[in-house]
Amino acid sequence: RTNMQRDDEGDFGNQGIFGNKEKANKGLMKNLSTQEIKQIVDGLNRPPFMANLSLVDFDDKTPLELLELLNQVLGELDDAHKSVDIRSETQDATNSRICGFLTVLGFPYEFTPQLKRDIVHGEKKAIQNILLWILQRPQDLKRIAYTSKFLVALAIPDELQMDEEIRDAMQVYKDLQAEFTAVHQNVELLRSESMSPEQLKKEITQLESEKEQLITKINMFKDKNTDADFQELLEATSMLRKEQETEAKYAEKMGEQRNHLDYCEQQQINTRQRLMDAKRNTSMDVTAEQMLQALRNETKKNRELCYEVLGRELQDKHERSQKIEMILSEPITTQSDIDKLANEVRRLQRECQALEDKISSANPADDNLAIYKTQAAAASKRKENKIEEMQTLEKEKYALEKLMADKEAEYVKTKGTKYMKRDDFKQYAASLRGKNQKYKKMKKQLEDVRSELAVLNRTEQILKGKAEMTEELIKKLEESKGISGYTKIESEMENVARDRQNIDKLKDASLQELTKVVQNIEAQLKEKKNKLAPQIKQLRSYRKKYEEKEGDYLKAKKAYENTLMSFESDKNKLEEDTDKLWKEYKEEESKYHSMNIQNRIYDALKKTVQSETQFQKKPDSRFSDDFKSLAEMYGAKLEQEEEMIKDLKKHQRYVKENLENNIVQVKLFGDLARILEVKKHALMAGDSYGIGYEDKGAVGYDRFVLRDE
Repeated sequence: RTNMQRDDEGDFGNQGIFGNKEKANKGLMKNLSTQEIKQIVDGLNRPPFMANLSLVDFDDKTPLELLELLNQVLGELDDAHKSVDIRSETQDATNSRICGFLTVLGFPYEFTPQLKRDIVHGEKKAIQNILLWILQRPQDLKRIAYTSKFLVALAIPDELQMDEEIRDAMQVYKDLQAEFTAVHQNVELLRSESMSPEQLKKEITQLESEKEQLITKINMFKDKNTDADFQELLEATSMLRKEQETEAKYAEKMGEQRNHLDYCEQQQINTRQRLMDAKRNTSMDVTAEQMLQALRNETKKNRELCYEVLGRELQDKHERSQKIEMILSEPITTQSDIDKLANEVRRLQRECQALEDKISSANPADDNLAIYKTQAAAASKRKENKIEEMQTLEKEKYALEKLMADKEAEYVKTKGTKYMKRDDFKQYAASLRGKNQKYKKMKKQLEDVRSELAVLNRTEQILKGKAEMTEELIKKLEESKGISGYTKIESEMENVARDRQNIDKLKDASLQELTKVVQNIEAQLKEKKNKLAPQIKQLRSYRKKYEEKEGDYLKAKKAYENTLMSFESDKNKLEEDTDKLWKEYKEEESKYHSMNIQNRIYDALKKTVQSETQFQKKPDSRFSDDFKSLAEMYGAKLEQEEEMIKDLKKHQRYVKENLENNIVQVKLFGDLARILEVKKHALMAGDSYGIGYEDKGAVGYDRFVLRDE
């Protein structure tokens, strides 16, 4: 039992209800809330337990009653626990049986000695936690309990695993386990896919109604598809839907290819990065410890990326999805709302353009950005034109889609069903033929079952009538002899004796099988021990030699480490001295370059001073054709700058004095330009009555008179 429990912990320990490995919880069990206790009571009151408990009754249970209740629940998962009497079973046997079974099921707590004692003694908190965990997933745990009988690994000593026969037997055992797993999965799949007779009847009824509807629709379709216009519309809609389906497939494939391309590019970048890192490590003679440290740093970086960067991105996407859901929950925006907003945008754009024209016309001579503003205005105008074209096309698209929907609705009304393409109709007809065959087959099976059921019901009625007559005759005889109930007691005693004989036979057979198995195992163990005895002796001698060699190795290793430490200390000292000298060298080098540059600057200044002295002393030497020396050139430049400053001050004073008049003049010219523009538009339109009229009495010139209104 100990070996079995150890194997269960190895193969099934901490196993979840779907076979997932979970880390065992080493902490103490929690105190359950009232809602969780109510969940336990509700589970015990449902089939197959039907305990009829209340919260008060469950809370008043003694430790022994709780342990019996747990044993009853375990018995529903595995029949081996039903025949166990908790009152007569020893504590060690109870501990081994319950804890081992819970380990196989994957109970998410580690079985510490304290927890085992609590389970054996029926401690309330431990039993309640176990019951809650089982009643939350009874069907999955029942499946695990069934499959674990055949999937538990055998405990074989290490010295026996070297034998070839045992290895072959273990391989056969593992192959059988794999075959059992596959067969069990197929059985579960078939059970989930199989249908009950009630469901088959419903499906047959539904298929019959669908068949009648299809026959009616096919007849209607045959009567009404002779029109030529209808055939043209049918072909057009068929081609349209085919193209739409093809376009959707191509778009989906393009998206998949783009995602795959992005993934491949990312993989290529990662592979190149790893290749460069490997080459760099190879060229730098990196040790194994340094490579391991680099991998640890990379793992730490990836973990931070996973928990921080990706976590933030996930949070941002979650918030974005919430915003989108809020937007979708708002009232739907109609086409009229969109048109209103577009008109408002165009109005604001026109106002902005008018303000820009006004600003640019205020002082066009000083506007250096006039060219760019003109280009921007032209670009915005082209954009508005394109937007208007796009809106026109969208309106046409909506109109066509509405027309298409109306035509489809009209087709549905006239034909009684939605339009199907030729391929869809063929596929539908093929599925209909399959359903028809399946219906005939099911109908025949149903008739056979009904006939057989009628025969069985009649046979049952005849046998029941004969049995009742026989029982009444026996009862009368027993009453006349004064031994009423004798037949019932005798039959019960015969059943008990028969059951006892069967149990005794099973016990004898099981004891004989266990005896044979134990004898075979003991014989194999003795044989293997005898075979392994010389090898074990040789192994002991090798162990002694190994210990001697290990002592020599440790001594040499210690000496090596001492020498290495001394070398490392010397190396560190030399590196410190080298760094210090390198810093001094760099400081001196920077000082040298700084002084060299200053020396060059001083030489240039000295040369300039000498040239200037020569220009001053010698009358024949000159700095240039216009100036005799540098002093003369700088003096001339100063005079030019002073004259320029005087001119600018005069211009500034003039601008300040005439600023108001210039502003008024600019405004007048702006008004005049707008009046002329209005006049131009009015004359081009052929209607000048609205804002003024042309003076016909003017001789020698043109005059346009504005109205007072």
